[in-house]
Amino acid sequence: MRISDKQARTLISRVHRIEGQLRAIERVITNDDYEKNIAQLEAIFVAAKSLFISYIQSVTNNEQLNIQTKQKLLTKLIARR
Repeated sequence: MRISDKQARTLISRVHRIEGQLRAIERVITNDDYEKNIAQLEAIFVAAKSLFISYIQSVTNNEQLNIQTKQKLLTKLIARR
């Protein structure tokens, strides 16, 4: 299963964004501002969920393209016989 370069760049940028949020949490976690910590954790979970959904969609789209390509090849092969 392959994903396009654009999809890969999008996924990588989202991973970097999540890494940045994790670093921010590490810096803030020593504070007693629990509301801020919770808000940042929620943002990380939302970003992680978005990343996971994007990955699943890209894999699903890629599988659909593979199926369509195989169907076209089979159609051509059958037409030649």
